[in-house]
Amino acid sequence: MANTKRKRKASFGVLFWIAVILLFLVVFIATKPRIQKVVQDTGLMTVLQDKFGTPQPGTGSGVETKSVIIGDAKAAPTATKVPKSGTQPQFRSVPGLGGVSSSESATQPAAPTGNATQSTVTVLPQSAPSNKVPDTQPATSIVVSAPSAAPASTSTGTGTTTTAAPPATIPYHIRAAKLYFTLVTEDGKILPEAVTRDVRYVDSPLTDTIRALLKGPTAEELNKGLLNLIPQNTRLLSAYIQNGIAYLNFNDAFEFNPMGVEGFVAQLQQVVHTAIEFPSVSRVQFLINGKKMNYLGGEGIYIGKPIGPDSFS
Repeated sequence: MANTKRKRKASFGVLFWIAVILLFLVVFIATKPRIQKVVQDTGLMTVLQDKFGTPQPGTGSGVETKSVIIGDAKAAPTATKVPKSGTQPQFRSVPGLGGVSSSESATQPAAPTGNATQSTVTVLPQSAPSNKVPDTQPATSIVVSAPSAAPASTSTGTGTTTTAAPPATIPYHIRAAKLYFTLVTEDGKILPEAVTRDVRYVDSPLTDTIRALLKGPTAEELNKGLLNLIPQNTRLLSAYIQNGIAYLNFNDAFEFNPMGVEGFVAQLQQVVHTAIEFPSVSRVQFLINGKKMNYLGGEGIYIGKPIGPDSFS
């Protein structure tokens, strides 16, 4: 009889604790989301993990990085998990502060096995500047004038730019040359009249002298009655001297003179008398666009052979 009572009490006790356990399970299941939120908000699992080295469930082993903000005494270090695959989170600059992460690259090779710890420091200024300054400034090229021909090196925001110095001044010579223009006398005669000019040249005095002639007389010379009867737009293409003959090559504008025969004769006289002022020149062979022509213009002025001062008598 006593044994039967003990068995009933034991059965009742087992059923009681089973009911209590079931009650706890029902309460735990019902309040599980709330418990997880409280644990997550309080950081309880992070504290347990830091103290006992146990990885947080669901995260797996990985590399821990710490981001420390300098300049705020109240800010506490925060831990950020990096997946084991090796992709490190990329830190971005904070708007208005210009803070840049000191991480060398957004992707890093896979971390070694184990719970290795890697620290990355993000440095931000204590106070935000009024205007955000870009990380890099556009390259700027600065030309430096230098008297020598050596190139000038200029340091810019992205490197060093080399700028060539201005070329040295080319030395020139000055020659007192006689230029012949046309003078019309009171009785209607057309004669060549000489003026003296200082002509600058580098290595071809004949070329520069003839080109000075093509520019025509100055205002003062015009007041003296001197004219230039060489057709406008005439250009000297080339010039050289061989065996006392100056070969002068003009463009085709030299072929057309609105003054007729007198104009053609006057323009030839101006060129010939100016050229023979050079001691090495006695006659002139006229060329048009590099070709020797027999006659000049429709009036038939013969230029098929070298012409000298005696050709006009």
